[in-house]
Amino acid sequence: MVWVVSVAALVPGVWSVWLLRREFGRREVLAAGAVGGAFVLSAVVGVLGAALALGVVATAGPQVWRAIRQSDLRGIAPATWFVAMADALSWGLYGVVIGDRALDGYGVVLFTSAAIVLGRIAWTGGRQRHTPALRVAGG
Repeated sequence: MVWVVSVAALVPGVWSVWLLRREFGRREVLAAGAVGGAFVLSAVVGVLGAALALGVVATAGPQVWRAIRQSDLRGIAPATWFVAMADALSWGLYGVVIGDRALDGYGVVLFTSAAIVLGRIAWTGGRQRHTPALRVAGG
């Protein structure tokens, strides 16, 4: 079931890469190939669950880290993290039902990441740094 969603997501992903192709250097292409190879190798070896969880950490980690360390969270979209929670619950519960540990781990890591970010947004109120308004002559 995960493959169906992943293949469908491949189309906009490839399109995004195509649109951004001039922004990538050799190092980025090699890094992306290494990550893809690591996922394939982890599936062959039988540790895809750990690889999926680490993939979530790699993609969600920077925003989670920012949410923990900063109080100005204006650049983080809460809607994205509500969708992530729904995704985590859906796939995580499906993993429980079918006994798939990879999906269980994916769900736990993604749900925890989303809960941390949304909790920090709620805690800080998305605090905006207030800068003095510039006064315009005559206004």
